[in-house]
Amino acid sequence: MTRRVSFTSAEKELIPEFREKINHAEGVIDLENFFSHTVIKLLHKAMNGGFPLMPDDAQFAPESKTGYKISARLQNDKLYQDLSANSDLEQIIRKFASATAKRYARFRKHPEKSPSNIRN
Repeated sequence: MTRRVSFTSAEKELIPEFREKINHAEGVIDLENFFSHTVIKLLHKAMNGGFPLMPDDAQFAPESKTGYKISARLQNDKLYQDLSANSDLEQIIRKFASATAKRYARFRKHPEKSPSNIRN
């Protein structure tokens, strides 16, 4: 039997900054960047720096079933495959993608309400 690993402590560490950033995002590009940046941080923690991560290794993909895309380069890595199969890593990434998707939908539906269009 394989041992399951949990990364909820890393998730809890990243959530406050992630929420702050998506709440203050000025558009969909900001959301996409904040998502990628956060997931890369999560993956770096999960993989203990054992794989050289790049910004495009994790991308927000609202059209995809999971809400995100992982690069083929990363998907082919043995450590990532092991973590995906034996941890809650993908579940946590889906949570980040879901939160991003909600804000993304709001921007798409009401682009005039983006912070950059609101004058004080």
